[in-house]
Amino acid sequence: MKQNKIYALVGTHSSGKSTLINALKNEKYIQENYFLSESSTRSAGTRINKEAEDIDQLTILAKIKQYEIDNDLYSKNCILDRSFIDFYAYSVYLYYNNKISEETLNIIRCEFEKRVDLYTKVFVLVPQFDIDDDGVRSLDVQFQQDIQNIIFSILDSFGVPYMLVVGKIKTRVRCVINNILVFKKQSRNRILKNFSNETLDEQYICKDNIVLIEDRIMKGFISFEKKDNGIIKIGYIFTKPEYRKDGVGRELVLRLIDTYIDHNFYIYITETALVFYSKIGISKFILSESKYSTESYKNYLARFSGRDLRREIDTV
Repeated sequence: MKQNKIYALVGTHSSGKSTLINALKNEKYIQENYFLSESSTRSAGTRINKEAEDIDQLTILAKIKQYEIDNDLYSKNCILDRSFIDFYAYSVYLYYNNKISEETLNIIRCEFEKRVDLYTKVFVLVPQFDIDDDGVRSLDVQFQQDIQNIIFSILDSFGVPYMLVVGKIKTRVRCVINNILVFKKQSRNRILKNFSNETLDEQYICKDNIVLIEDRIMKGFISFEKKDNGIIKIGYIFTKPEYRKDGVGRELVLRLIDTYIDHNFYIYITETALVFYSKIGISKFILSESKYSTESYKNYLARFSGRDLRREIDTV
């Protein structure tokens, strides 16, 4: 019996799930082969995010189950813009903040466990933008980060294969489609070994991300873009809060440099970037070399060679 492919876009509020699902609608391959789910907790008419209580979560649960029935969701190839993973993550947060009861959490967890093995792969959208103030979603950045950490904890705990999706919308669309096509060509066991959080290697490179995984736990990632001229543009660096004093960010930068040691690099010159890079010993170097910034990048980027950068870090 042919197994249907169920992909889920997972992330906190304002992580870009709706934007990505709408962009995927315009892709011919997706149109011809996948049903795109667009369910939303806001349509349930309940309190959401930090304000939800037992009755709200149970109402949302009923709405989700009805949506699955109405669309015969798991009998076809589909991409979900909201999955039980998100819902369960928010429920865990509510339980530990005394907003819902253990009984309610157990009901939701039971439904989650029925579905967790159905996901072929999960695409995790990490928040990169300001929270959109739509009058409904919480604007609390710490709350958003807490949910993101819970999501990673759930994925790690249940061994759900996932891929981090970052960057501009075109990059995100390309990442999703490329990974779906990869799944068409490889067996599930091969993919779990090579591309998921269950890999035995400590690092994997997929398109424009390097992810640090130790003891099967995702500790952080660094995004980058390889330009047509071969220059590597360093992008977003994310470290789980509990590992931010363990040198994960520095290790990610070193792995990226070592992977492309003979290339030139661009780095954004921002206040936040300088604070981070000063901790690993290269902020003065970036400032002194900022004259290499090109007009096309409007002086927001500094350019330097991988070997020079590696040498600078090694002196710290």
